[in-house]
Amino acid sequence: MLNQYRGLKRLEVFLAAVVLMASVFAGGTAGRALAQTGRGGAGAATGTPSNASPRPSGSGEKEENDETEEVPGAPLNLSIDGYEIYAVAGSRDTLDNLRKGRQAKVLVHVKGTGIRTKDVGKTNISVTKLNDSFKMSGNPKVKVTSEKEDDLEFTVTFARLTYLGKGNGLKFRTSFKKAGIPSEIQEAAILECEESYPGEHGDSGSTNGQPVIKVRRISPQAPVGPGDHFTLELDMENTSSDADIEDMVVTVSPGGSVFIGDDTNSRIVSRLDSRKTASVKLNMIAGTEISGPTQVIDLELKYNYYSGGNLVSGTSSQKVLIPVKGGSVSGQPVIRVGRSIGRTVNPGEAFQVLLTLQNTSADKDIRNLAATFESNDQISLLEETDTRRLGELRAGQSMEVPVRLQAGAELSSAASQLLGMTLKFDYDSDKGAVQGTYSEKIVIPTNGQAKGPGNPTPNVIVTNYTYGEKVTAGQVFDLEMEFQNTSNASAVENVVMSLDTGEGISINSSSNTFYIPKLGPGESRKEKVTVQALFQSKLQSPKITIACKYEYVDKRERKQSNSNETIAIPVYQPDRFQVKEPSFTEAIRQGEEAAISIPYVNKGRGQVYNVEARLEGEIDALSRDLTLGNFEPGKSGTIDFVVTPGTKGEFKGQVIVTYEDEAMEVKTLQIPVNFTVQEAAPEMSELPVDAGTDQDRGGAGPGIWLMALVPAIVVPAAVVRVRRKRRKKKEAASGLDPWDELEDMSRDDTDREGRS
Repeated sequence: MLNQYRGLKRLEVFLAAVVLMASVFAGGTAGRALAQTGRGGAGAATGTPSNASPRPSGSGEKEENDETEEVPGAPLNLSIDGYEIYAVAGSRDTLDNLRKGRQAKVLVHVKGTGIRTKDVGKTNISVTKLNDSFKMSGNPKVKVTSEKEDDLEFTVTFARLTYLGKGNGLKFRTSFKKAGIPSEIQEAAILECEESYPGEHGDSGSTNGQPVIKVRRISPQAPVGPGDHFTLELDMENTSSDADIEDMVVTVSPGGSVFIGDDTNSRIVSRLDSRKTASVKLNMIAGTEISGPTQVIDLELKYNYYSGGNLVSGTSSQKVLIPVKGGSVSGQPVIRVGRSIGRTVNPGEAFQVLLTLQNTSADKDIRNLAATFESNDQISLLEETDTRRLGELRAGQSMEVPVRLQAGAELSSAASQLLGMTLKFDYDSDKGAVQGTYSEKIVIPTNGQAKGPGNPTPNVIVTNYTYGEKVTAGQVFDLEMEFQNTSNASAVENVVMSLDTGEGISINSSSNTFYIPKLGPGESRKEKVTVQALFQSKLQSPKITIACKYEYVDKRERKQSNSNETIAIPVYQPDRFQVKEPSFTEAIRQGEEAAISIPYVNKGRGQVYNVEARLEGEIDALSRDLTLGNFEPGKSGTIDFVVTPGTKGEFKGQVIVTYEDEAMEVKTLQIPVNFTVQEAAPEMSELPVDAGTDQDRGGAGPGIWLMALVPAIVVPAAVVRVRRKRRKKKEAASGLDPWDELEDMSRDDTDREGRS
């Protein structure tokens, strides 16, 4: 029947072209009247002149009776010279068929006879679409393709047309801004249109079903281990052949052993056309206690799609498996679960799923194996009980478990349903017999029924948040968050935001909840809350979970929805590394080694890293550059330099201390070093040795000289001792320095010798 319909359409176009050519050559009014009844395919067009200005209707298109208006004027005999049809959204893929509700981009080539391009101008042509078999979004665009001296040729681009399911005519009016040139109406027959008949192509007269999105994991390919940072890349394929997807929000919810390393767990795919693929990426972190052969990550997809020319909302929930190093919980054998069902399940159908359980362990048997099944409101269990005792499963062996189920009478539009299964068993470990558990979700492919069109579900997400340049432990700061309603059609009302802080951060405001009366379509709103980073935090990036509850109106029904997002704030320990004034050797003399000591203490709660010290100044040093390493919290000590001054006088220099704090920021301290270098101590002179003897000089012998020297030495020494005792008493009373005492004593002796 469809082939006959297409044949009639092609014959109709051919006859219209013949009639049009006859009317052009004959130039008669009767020929043009016959041409008005033909379809405007490649080389077929209608050309009714009109001077009436375009009169827009409620949909932005001309009414059907507009094409019968005629005004005086010489006709241009515009004809359609062909057309091109592509998929929307900038694609260059041509379409072989166009069914009801599907969108297309159409380029119509128009050729004029009897007028040159320069008589019209390249910017003086406008096109208005009329009522026909298509619904248009936006305005058509005109591009003149002919040269000035040639006959007029131009292309009309309809960027987004939605086929309504009946007929195949695309009608539009061409108008010229120059006076005296009448407007004309053209109609192109789009042969790719396929009218919908009940029972044909599975069309029962209803709207398009919800598109099925196929998710495929691109990375990671290799198993991840504890503490690994990896990128989760997912491909989203729209498997529908006639339904495009817009504004898709992908929400990722990892398990307890995998964490998200980004600021948010949501990604937005603005558009996903039919048979096209888009990818999303998230940075992930594996926990230190990750285990099992795989980790499950839940995906929730919320999107809008075209059905019957209308934009409706859809949702889909799927799971992604991440391979894990190690393969199992320590000591516990792993059970691999497979299922056998080679078709999709229809609503209300009773069916059986054959499960295969395999003990993948090479040396551990499983005893007392029991399986508990968890059904849902879409899939019911037909067994007598929800628990099946399966007995023993030896290492490396498999068993088959049949399960009888029944699909609900009204299955949801999701592509599959999940049947929960929990396995409990006993096995032998190093500690004796222990019990193990294993949980799995069985995927049942279903053929759900698409619901009628409804308003797209709005989502409220965190688009941005700021907290200043850097947050240190103990700091109180303002956290400013920006929220946005992602829907372009529906407003959200009674929005309640609640903040749940984790370890290491607390809220200093009066409440952790704030209220937004309304967020219009696409509207954004900023909210500010005062928080404090705690000192006892062991985490580098404390988390804040933002829970959002709101209402929206779908047609006349008020509905509720909620969303959750998590943000992270890096926190650093404050830097409290200090140095004090340097200390020196008691007396620093020329040519003698001396020590320069600079006390330090790390009063902070965090380490300081890569501490280095450098002595600057004109002085000889054992080592000018010191590498001291890392200083843990509470550490104290001195930074020591050994120097040997070469000249006396004042020395002025400095010590440069550099280190890195916990934020890996390089800090520099400058400590002035100033001291006085005294003159070198005099060397001890030797007594003169006379070459001759006393007898040779005729003097007294050595005994006489010694007897004369003893009183000369003993008496002054006694005097000095007495004077020293007196000086000590005076020093205790007046606070004199011992060095001053020696100078006074020396001065007294000198005066005495002078008087004598």
